[in-house]
Amino acid sequence: MVNRKLVYGVGINDADYVVHKAKKISGNYINVWMCKTYSLWTNMLMRCNSDSYQSRNPTYFGCFVSDEWHSFMAFKLWVDSRPARDDHHLDKDIIYPGNKCYSKESCSIISRDLNLFIAGSEKDRDAQSRGSYFNVSSGKFQSSCRNPFTKKSEFLGSFLTEVDAHSAWKARKHSHACAFADIQSDPRVAAALRIRFA
Repeated sequence: MVNRKLVYGVGINDADYVVHKAKKISGNYINVWMCKTYSLWTNMLMRCNSDSYQSRNPTYFGCFVSDEWHSFMAFKLWVDSRPARDDHHLDKDIIYPGNKCYSKESCSIISRDLNLFIAGSEKDRDAQSRGSYFNVSSGKFQSSCRNPFTKKSEFLGSFLTEVDAHSAWKARKHSHACAFADIQSDPRVAAALRIRFA
């Protein structure tokens, strides 16, 4: 096998086919991806091993890739064993919230819509106020939730307290999570979704 440079200092591109090629555009060489799985793998390695990426995305501090997945072909074998998706995203913490390790035991392949649904619920806002806002004109807390299936915002009502408004949002998020669970092929993801926001 040809001796190749490590990818992000740890990854071994042991593919037996061409995964990308350099193309010259306006005098600069850029990578043209031939393999979506290779792109998925290199993005995973970047999130865990690039200081510049982590400085822009500090939630990835402390994340790491299992030794097995330092091999591209080992990673590809796992991806190929998952149900095929055109819009697949690699997720490391839907099964185990807060997980820092990318491995076949902890990761899953999920749809873009499910990834956006989970990511949109975990913005840096105080956990006890998500989904609620104070309406000055009514003097009450209002609650709303984006429906991930219709892509429309749902008004959930007006409440006397922020806690009640947040509870209404949380209950609606749970119902959406259960609807996502019903259409998952990975039983680990389905089980995790049924207890999310509960």
